[in-house]
Amino acid sequence: MPVIVRNTLATVLDIPGAGLLFTPGEEKSLDAFTPEVSAAIRSSHLEVIAQQTSRLIVVENDGDSTFELPFSWSGPDDMQVSLNGLLLSFDEDYTVDALTNRLLWLDEEISLSVGDSFQMIGGTP
Repeated sequence: MPVIVRNTLATVLDIPGAGLLFTPGEEKSLDAFTPEVSAAIRSSHLEVIAQQTSRLIVVENDGDSTFELPFSWSGPDDMQVSLNGLLLSFDEDYTVDALTNRLLWLDEEISLSVGDSFQMIGGTP
């Protein structure tokens, strides 16, 4: 599942271990995330601008906190999760129970409402 990312820095971005070099503003299509690419996304050095397949979970009831994933979880190093476009932190905002393949909302300060949406970015098809 290709994901297109863009360098948000005004300088060259070299992602160690991934063999990727981005000029300022350059976009590249990636077939998979490495831990280094995930770290660059979490630090806002890379921005996800498109992906071939959108994996969306929409909150159906106010206050819901557990959601079945419609695919196998590939792990926080391979997949990023956003809520209404805001990138989330694994084990702070949410976690995933790999045995039940369910996403669990952890952030008690934010109550989920009908229509909120989680988007899964990256991972395996």
